[in-house]
Amino acid sequence: MLKPFTPEVRVVSEWHRTIGVGVSDGYLKMPPALAGTTGYAADAKGKLVAFNVHTGSVEWSKRYVIPFSNAPVISGNTLFLGTLQGELIAINKKQGDILWRKQLSSEVLAPVAANGDIVVAKTVDGSIEALRASDGKQLWIHTENEPSLTLRGQSAPVISNDMLIYASDDGKISALTLRTGTELWTRVVAVPQGGTELARMVDIDATPVIYDDTIYVAAYQGRLVAINLLSGRIIWVRELSTYTGLAVDAYRLYMSDSDGVVWALDRKTGATLWKQAKLLRRNVTAPVLQNGYVAVADFNGFVHWLAREDGHMVARTRLSRDGGSDEREDFKFLKFSKWNNILAVPRSIDSSELLVMDRTGWLESFKLELPR
Repeated sequence: MLKPFTPEVRVVSEWHRTIGVGVSDGYLKMPPALAGTTGYAADAKGKLVAFNVHTGSVEWSKRYVIPFSNAPVISGNTLFLGTLQGELIAINKKQGDILWRKQLSSEVLAPVAANGDIVVAKTVDGSIEALRASDGKQLWIHTENEPSLTLRGQSAPVISNDMLIYASDDGKISALTLRTGTELWTRVVAVPQGGTELARMVDIDATPVIYDDTIYVAAYQGRLVAINLLSGRIIWVRELSTYTGLAVDAYRLYMSDSDGVVWALDRKTGATLWKQAKLLRRNVTAPVLQNGYVAVADFNGFVHWLAREDGHMVARTRLSRDGGSDEREDFKFLKFSKWNNILAVPRSIDSSELLVMDRTGWLESFKLELPR
């Protein structure tokens, strides 16, 4: 249950609009992509909208007969989206025209990685496929054996200079050469334990974060690990579980664990700096940094802001579709609709505004106003 508190900053709703049907019944995480003053958001039925991030006004909107399954990724003048049918689609970001389509081995749940020349897609059957960004021609493919039971979701591959970093559903993280797919190193993040398949799940669904030549990666029912990017040497390890994601600044690493506790750790050592347990069992999203705050959203349409220094609550609001209230929840009927779920991590716009989208496609922009 959310408890009332005295807000330290005021949350202002700047604008809102609906993007198609959102992800509807699907457990898909499809936050918008941002490029300058333009944002791009897709729904699971094939609608793609380009909008002004400061006003919400539509720049163009198209509907394709394509079941999009992941967040759009921008590289140069191209948007890349995957589908439930295993296709990778390249779309011109100015007009929305399809440039090329490539059939992959299975559905694409994770956002792709792209650097202008190469786009890399990870599919649910364990394949990592690198394509030429200009025309979709396959450059190389790398395959892994995936466990029979996994969480519904995947971490995205990450490009760092000439390296590709990717995590797998068996609790491992690997580095490949971007041009050829040659394996450089592999490290175990989490070791399966327990007597059942459910207990032995150690999926890495949180996308690895690279900061200052260090990779931060965490597994479900596993560990949080800091790894040297070039050598693969493990720097430190914490026994923490997550399936959402991580955020990093110059001093701290932030994460929402599998129970909904938000943590801040020392980036260099992994030591706990603070933890916020007032959002327990609220299925909070991965954290996102906005100004001097850490923002997370939850399963019932609420967005919460915490102080970076010590994790105390500074602000809360609810999506306008759900009433826009920051009062404590009414448990009179003890009922929560899944349509209130915010599955996708919020997006920060120039650290001043926050874009939040729920599973129905309701997209809202929030700004924080400091008290005078």
